[in-house]
Order: sequence, then C-alpha cells, then structure tokens
Amino acid sequence: KKKTFFPHSLGIFYHGMTQFLGFKNYGEEYKMMGLAAYGKPKYFEKIKENLFINDSSDLFRLNLKYFNHQKPGYKYITGDSLEIDQIYQTKLNDLFSNEINRESDYEEFQKNFASSVQKVYEFFFEKIIQNIVKKKFSKNLVYAGGCALNSSANQYITNNDHFDNVYINYAPGDNGGSIGAALTVSSNYNKIFDNYKNPYLGREFSNNEILSVLIRNDYKNKVSYEIIDEKKIFDITAKIISEGNIIGWFQDKMEFGPRALGNRSILADPTNPNMKEIINKKIKRRESFRPFAPVTLKEFQHEWFESKFISQYMSSLAIVKKNKQKIIPAITHVDGTARVQTVEKSTNFKLATLIESFKKITNVPVLLNTSFNENEPIVTRPEEALNCILRNDLDYLIMGNFMIKKK
Repeated sequence: KKKTFFPHSLGIFYHGMTQFLGFKNYGEEYKMMGLAAYGKPKYFEKIKENLFINDSSDLFRLNLKYFNHQKPGYKYITGDSLEIDQIYQTKLNDLFSNEINRESDYEEFQKNFASSVQKVYEFFFEKIIQNIVKKKFSKNLVYAGGCALNSSANQYITNNDHFDNVYINYAPGDNGGSIGAALTVSSNYNKIFDNYKNPYLGREFSNNEILSVLIRNDYKNKVSYEIIDEKKIFDITAKIISEGNIIGWFQDKMEFGPRALGNRSILADPTNPNMKEIINKKIKRRESFRPFAPVTLKEFQHEWFESKFISQYMSSLAIVKKNKQKIIPAITHVDGTARVQTVEKSTNFKLATLIESFKKITNVPVLLNTSFNENEPIVTRPEEALNCILRNDLDYLIMGNFMIKKK
C-alpha cells in the first residue's frame, strides 16, 4: 500500500491555485479546469519544481512553504457559513510576479497558469495511477474524493486500457460520504441495495402538488400554463427546443451530487453555434470560458464521442468526433472535448425519451444540458423553479405535465 497523508494533498493544491487565480468561493475549481483549455502550460516546470518537493520515496509532497493550510488556526469550515482561509502563501505572488508582468494582460496569465496547474495535477495523478497499475492488484478501479470531479484528468483512466471497469460515483466529494456511511451500516445487517447506481434520490412532486403552487397568488398572475398529455410532452418539448427555445426541465426525483443529470436541468439545442452565448446572456450570466455539457443516448455515444467509458454521471471528458464538432458546436469546448452524460431508458426514461424525440426532428441524439439555476444552488422545489423563470429569460418551464411560460 502507498499512502500520502495530510497536509500533502493534490486537492488542496488545486484549490489553492484556484484561489490564487481569483476564484475565491468554495467549489470553484471547475472554473480553473474550464479556463485551462484556453491556455498553454508555460509554467508547468516552475510550478512542479517549486510547489512540490522532488522525493522519489513519495508519490508527491507539497512544498509547504508556499501553503498555509497546515498551520495552527487555519480555518477550512464548510457548513451553513463558509470560512475558508487563503490556502496559498502570499510568497506565491512574488514567485510569479515577473510572469504576471510579462504577459500581455492578466487574463492571459490566468489562462496559461490554469493550463499549467492542470498539467501539474495530471502529472502527479498519472503517477499515482501508474503505481496502482504496477501492483496488478485488480483491473477494476473505484475512484472517489473531490479530485474525482476533475473530468479532464479522468480521461487518463477512462479513455485507455489500464482498467477493465472504472466506477466514479455521482457524488464523489464530501457529500457522497453519506452514501458510503449508509452502505457500511446496511452491510452490518446484511441489507443489500440494488439502486446504488441511481443518482435520483431526492424529492419529487406530483402534478397536483405542482398545480397547488401554480395557482397561488405569488404566481397565478405572473405565469401562464397548459397541461400536456404525458404521451405528447416529449414531442412537444423536443419541437420547442429545436426551434431555438431554452427550457427548464423539472421532472421526477432530484439528482444527488454536484451535477445536473437531467431531472433539474436547463436544456437547449446543441446545434446552434450561438446557444452558449444566448444561455449566458439570458439565464446563467457566467464566465464565457466555462463550457456547457452534452447528454446523449447510450446507443449513440460511440457515434458522436471518442470514449469507451459510459459516463452516466458526467465523470470524464471525451473528444467530440471530428465530423460531429461542427454539428454540435454549443457543447464542444475550445479543445474539442465535452463532459458527456450518457443516459438510457432504464436509468432516466423521460430524458431518454425526450432525446429520442429531438433526434426524430433534427437527426441529432444530443441535447445541451446545464444545471437549472442562476448563480444559486440548483432548484429543488417548484417554487424555486418558478422564481428562476421569473427572474430571467428562460423560454419555457416543463414541470411535470405542465408547460409554463412567464406572462
């Protein structure tokens, strides 16, 4: 066994470098990962040689003189209120002051630094994986922890032949510990769960519950709605998406974990080259460098994406096939990749059927899928979905069997 103990952590390294680039909020590492595709790893060697200690006896060791998290009194508290002190030492500013001044502008430095951090992370990640492979213990890999959300690096284990099977849970971060705790306790009582692959564990709302919210004074004068027959809802929704509309899709039980997996999602047409900008302008109001993700049917994944890994939970990037990139530009990142989600009817009947309907109209079995929110936590209840549509320019909200528009 090979173990690396706190305070040496690739996750803390990545979080610290995220802070250094100006993304100070908890959980913004995904921003640096998206930005990395726009830069060049110009500072790979400098980061690796200065922020890590070269010691062959360890898989990696941080050079702690550039970090604060190991010091007495350091606060890293995530609860109702967030208290996260600065992870990196201010001397990191001095280390890169010349590079910051030499770049044409600070944004250019950010891109190149992000690219370099991602490559350094991948260097040590691959070193860990190679160590595991050498042991020949198993051809199966179960991978968890916040680092398992680095879908760029995950290509190293999902898109090659190191392992026959790779399992990354839909909630690999701290929140997923609750699932592990439940499984551990249940095993003591010989209880076996058969739905451990199902991420849809949250609250669901019946059509009657949704209607009771729609007729409230808060909403009845602000939105209009019509009830759609369940058999027609997929074809109707697919048609309005194909016509350029952006919809909120609120169905069944909410997904558990950090990513929208099709039950609390904003969906749009990935073939529209302007769709990314339209969504950012009308709804999400977020940084332009952050990509949007595709969702496709399992039977079409290999036709559209270069990956053997069936990514049910958006766990890894895949290359969008060259002959498809111009067809689905709204979900193709600047480096030709996409964080694809693969669905089938057995795991999400409604989303899979909607994609089938969209394919009938457009011949494209792919939708753009992003989280149903606007710079806030993902919506969980009908009230939150309605409040979201009232605040922004979402074209339609499909909630249960109701098609809702802002008046």
